[in-house]
Amino acid sequence: MADDAGTADVDSDDPYVMFPPGAESGFGPTQGYNAIVRLNNPDLFTDAARKDPVIDAFLIAVAQDAEHARDEPGTVALSTQ
Repeated sequence: MADDAGTADVDSDDPYVMFPPGAESGFGPTQGYNAIVRLNNPDLFTDAARKDPVIDAFLIAVAQDAEHARDEPGTVALSTQ
C-alpha cells in the first residue's frame, strides 16, 4: 500500500525484503553464489561413477522424469520402483 507521498510501505515479513539478492552484498553469481548447477547432468559423473548402480539408477530416473515432464507438462511423475 502506498502512503500520501506515493511511496510503498515496506513489509518487513516479505521474503524479498528479509533475503535481498546476494549480489547487493557481494554474494552474487560472479562470486560463485546464486548459481544454478544442473546436478543431474551425466557429464558431471566419471565413467567409474556411472558404473555404480545407484548413480546409474539416478541418471535413468532423471531421464525418465524429464521425458515425462516433456510429454505431460503440469503433471508429477511418481516412480513405481
